[in-house]
Formats: sequence, structure tokens, C-alpha cells
Amino acid sequence: MSKTNGKQTGNQRSNGQFAKGNKLGNRFKPGENANPNGRRGSLYDVFNELSSIKGTDSRTRKEKIIDKVLNMAERGSLKAAEMFFDRMEGKAVDRHKDINEEPIIIFQREE
Repeated sequence: MSKTNGKQTGNQRSNGQFAKGNKLGNRFKPGENANPNGRRGSLYDVFNELSSIKGTDSRTRKEKIIDKVLNMAERGSLKAAEMFFDRMEGKAVDRHKDINEEPIIIFQREE
């Protein structure tokens, strides 16, 4: 249903906008993505391309960075070790168990 000669056709107004209560404009179900395998952000492509450039020693920048992080972790850098293991094993889930089953009273009203 398209615009023809400035007249309203179907669910569209003469200016091309959909009329109120239009059902044609809602073709995707809630939670359904129009392009599920769509293009990633361009910044990802730039970083991926820059990290795959090989240097004079035939190692990529990515390999050099990984070696540097591992060397820092071996020398005792806890931040480097944490970063490495977070990337390799996944971040640890921080779980808290309240041993006291009673509700916490924040403010108690005086009577």
C-alpha cells in the first residue's frame, strides 16, 4: 500500500506517514530482531584489523599484548593476572548468602 498521487491509500496518509492504528508498520513481534546477524560496530573492525598487523618479528600485536600481560602476571601483577583469567576463564560470579534469614530492619518506627 503505497502513496499514489498524494491521496491516502490503505493505512498511509497522503504525506506517507502511517495512520493511527496501523497494523502494517508492526511487522516484527516483540523481541524479534530485524537483522539478527547484522553488522558489528565499525570500531570492532578497526581494533580487529589493528591487532592482526604483524610486526618485524612475525608476531601480531595481539600476541605481543598477551605475552606482555602474562609476563606482568608472572612478575606479580595481580591486576594483569586478574585480567588474564577474567578473559580466559570468565569473570567469577559474586554470590552473597545471607546467613541470617530474618529481614533487615533499616528504620524502626516508634509507637
